Amino acid sequence: MRLSRLIVRFALTLVPALAACGDSTKTDTDTLDTTPMDTQTPQDTEAPPDDSQAPQDTEVTPDDTQAPDTDDVAADGTTPDAGDASNCEYFEDPEVLKCGLGYSQVLHWKDFAHPECTSYYTKQGRRYETVQALATAENCESTCVYVATNAVDFIRCGGGGRSGYTIFKAEGETCLEQVYGTDDGIVTDLCTWATYACWCEGQ
Repeated sequence: MRLSRLIVRFALTLVPALAACGDSTKTDTDTLDTTPMDTQTPQDTEAPPDDSQAPQDTEVTPDDTQAPDTDDVAADGTTPDAGDASNCEYFEDPEVLKCGLGYSQVLHWKDFAHPECTSYYTKQGRRYETVQALATAENCESTCVYVATNAVDFIRCGGGGRSGYTIFKAEGETCLEQVYGTDDGIVTDLCTWATYACWCEGQ
């Protein structure tokens, strides 16, 4: 009986001790900082501006190699006509045609440096594109065209100063061999020209 009391007493003594021991190892979760780590806090992830994506200065310098050559191309896109008088330098070349009962001097305008420039004719200021057009309008013959070959100077009869004439020649069986251009008109024989007639005496 006494032993049972001792066991009970021992048990009563042991339980509080175990309880005290348990309290000493108990983790006080109420005093721990259980706040989760702020691993989800947003970071300042805004990337710095990418200069490679920034708008570039795209101003384009005009390409002179594509500019039209305003000196060689007309407003309608065509090249200037080589026969255009504005691109040609004409000089007069006197010629003679038989017109009616006599002979008349005409001017044949040519660009000697640029043969591609179209020539034309004038007679007393009237212009014709071809000798045929001139012959038709002025009642002349176009079969014999007399071209200037050389000029001659001489002393007038009686020593009255100097004068001269131009020799015009034409080719063709029906053409007169040559005519003479003088200050008094076209003559076929110099001896019929009073200014020169004295040089024909005794011939």
